[in-house]
Amino acid sequence: MITEFDDFVTWMYVLIDDIWQQIGPLYERSGPAPECSNAELITMAIVGECREWDKETNLLGEWRNYTHLFPILPERSRFNRRRRNLMGAIDHIRRITRAVLDVAQDKQCVIDSLPIEVVKFHLVPSSSGDWDRTVQHTGAARPRNAPSTAIGSIS
Repeated sequence: MITEFDDFVTWMYVLIDDIWQQIGPLYERSGPAPECSNAELITMAIVGECREWDKETNLLGEWRNYTHLFPILPERSRFNRRRRNLMGAIDHIRRITRAVLDVAQDKQCVIDSLPIEVVKFHLVPSSSGDWDRTVQHTGAARPRNAPSTAIGSIS
């Protein structure tokens, strides 16, 4: 059982590197080999998402605390550009790692989702932000034990 973050990162790197050896030729790009390998970059991206380090501006800043795991960190703009270029590979590796982890057999499962905006706040009736005035106008807040009639509450 993996209980430490360093162990999880190492395990993920080994898994991702093994997968990358098989699918890497599908995503090969020309140019010199980078100092930080694609498997390392993909591992940092996927593990960063697991830790909710998903903003491009702070992902590498968080990894600077773990240079014993990844001693060579690319410059932020280069890291983000490479990560965007490898997005297809990252999605491919996500699918494979999910199958390897087989979380469907686990008693607990996390569903990855994003909130969807249904109604913009400014479209809600009486959304002036002046809640005291809104409550007085609608009569929504009446004292707890106040008797009520068909017309309204008696204060």
